[in-house]
Amino acid sequence: MVELSENAYDVVLLDVKMPGISGIETLKRIKAQGCDAEVIVLTGHASMDIALNCIDYGAYDYLLKPCDVEEINLKISQAYECKLEKEKIG
Repeated sequence: MVELSENAYDVVLLDVKMPGISGIETLKRIKAQGCDAEVIVLTGHASMDIALNCIDYGAYDYLLKPCDVEEINLKISQAYECKLEKEKIG
């Protein structure tokens, strides 16, 4: 989390299952810090609850693994464009 407070990022990719801390907890902490990066959450374990939690906690999108690299690249591009639009607005 120190990394995000010391450097500006436009888009962050997280996995729901990560060693030490879950992707959802990381997402909550990112947003609580006021980080304005768009967050895309990846998971290999489909769950409506997880998807809704991710969106509720401020994730830009939620993708199921395995994901095609082109799909991930498209989502990253869309998230980046969304961040740019938010910066223009406010």
